Amino acid sequence: MPDALLQVKNNVKLVRRNMENLRTAVPKIGKFWAEEAAADIAHRMSKPGRKVTYPVNWDSLKQKIRVIILIMKKQGFLPYVRTHSHERGWKVEKNARGAKTYNNVRGSKWLYGTIRSRRQSNIHIGNWLILRDVYDAVINTLPKKVRESLRKVPKAHG
Repeated sequence: MPDALLQVKNNVKLVRRNMENLRTAVPKIGKFWAEEAAADIAHRMSKPGRKVTYPVNWDSLKQKIRVIILIMKKQGFLPYVRTHSHERGWKVEKNARGAKTYNNVRGSKWLYGTIRSRRQSNIHIGNWLILRDVYDAVINTLPKKVRESLRKVPKAHG
């Protein structure tokens, strides 16, 4: 009989210790999922877009003139040769609550849209992935409890 009492007492200590470990582990698990999701988004977004189709569907004559001038300044000739800076521009930055994915390359919002807007420049529609669509696809693969704990991002429009 004393052995059974000793066993129960030891199990209570073990359960208490495991519950305390679980309390500290839960935020780490959530952070891990956020970091994995951010890395997955960056990986998917870093794929190059399809080649431009001709005739080019410019947003405006002003855009057409500006783009041609920029290409001539940088390359010295037409047609444009991709540098792949946008694809390489995707970064994952870990923070206290998880991680964030971003692309600071100039003009990337016109290629990929933003997290709050699916709007792309006319010349890129259908050629490049849309950030919000990739974000939604990755978030939907996460477990339900993890999705519910994530900071809510407003639905994309446009």
